[in-house]
Amino acid sequence: MRMPSDKEANAPVFTIDPTFGEMAVQMGEATWSIPELSQREKVLICISADVCTRDVELPLEMHVQMAAANQVPMDDVREAILQSAIEAGHTAALLALKKFKELCKKLNLDGVGNNEQIPGSLTFDYFSNSQLVDQGLTVMWKPIMEKHWSRPGLTLKERAYISLTGNVLHGVLGEPFQHNVTIARDHDASVDQIKALCRFLSEFGYSRAVSALAALSAFA
Repeated sequence: MRMPSDKEANAPVFTIDPTFGEMAVQMGEATWSIPELSQREKVLICISADVCTRDVELPLEMHVQMAAANQVPMDDVREAILQSAIEAGHTAALLALKKFKELCKKLNLDGVGNNEQIPGSLTFDYFSNSQLVDQGLTVMWKPIMEKHWSRPGLTLKERAYISLTGNVLHGVLGEPFQHNVTIARDHDASVDQIKALCRFLSEFGYSRAVSALAALSAFA
């Protein structure tokens, strides 16, 4: 298991600025030590956060290396990028996929498939318990959501965490956030784990995490 304090993990940051390196290690140690989330979940959340914020240079590279060091398959990292397209936008996911494939080649990381046509093991109806704000939007997105949420590789809990990452980082804390919290709860995530996800995301902005925790406490 690799942590942000490992010299191999944080060397690029210290090379840029030693003072910021110390800040980054302190922040990383705090977030990566959160017990309610697994190291795999933290990796997937970081990858999704990079897509949402379009941080596809050094941050994405370091998180891909963290994925490899923590035995998260590269196909699952790719799947996290694909899932992130829902909340981050498809153009953001495209930028991340391009960089990700370049990184896999640069770092000699194997196991990244192409767009294999492997059917998922389940069919998930994202809209089953949501408030339909606009029927036309729902009709347009229903087949898209079914494909995203029913692909193999990630659990529904992990996919919900990825959507919640997008909600928190974009400040979307109304009905979509509540709906994704409900999905996470329906697939074995506790309220404490969702709070932990918001705390973890404070690395990407303290006030974003405060706002998300306030919104969560209002209904969960």
